[in-house]
Amino acid sequence: YQSFAVKNWVLEVLFVEQVEIREKQAKKTQNKTNTRRYLKDWISLDKQLLGINDHLHIKNKGDLVQLMPELPTLFCAKDLSKTAIKKNAHKVLWVLHKLDLIRLVEKKGNTKYYQYI
Repeated sequence: YQSFAVKNWVLEVLFVEQVEIREKQAKKTQNKTNTRRYLKDWISLDKQLLGINDHLHIKNKGDLVQLMPELPTLFCAKDLSKTAIKKNAHKVLWVLHKLDLIRLVEKKGNTKYYQYI
């Protein structure tokens, strides 16, 4: 997280379009990571880049805050998961907290409420 303190440091995020090449299997098999939880009747052979649609430069912490959706003054992970950030709401809050962009204001039960600094 110290990267934002380095002068002239820029994180470039690319929005790409890609195609995954799959091969149909006769029976459901494990994937390359050998997980048995989600057996598939196909295996992934390769991915091909079709094009780069857009890019985004993140130069400082403020650029990350601008990417966040509109939230109430006090917000929790549940509020964040109602936006486009669904499955990764807790991870996003963790990163923002580590970067000192938000702070924990109160806790009601197991719900933590945050506020932008």
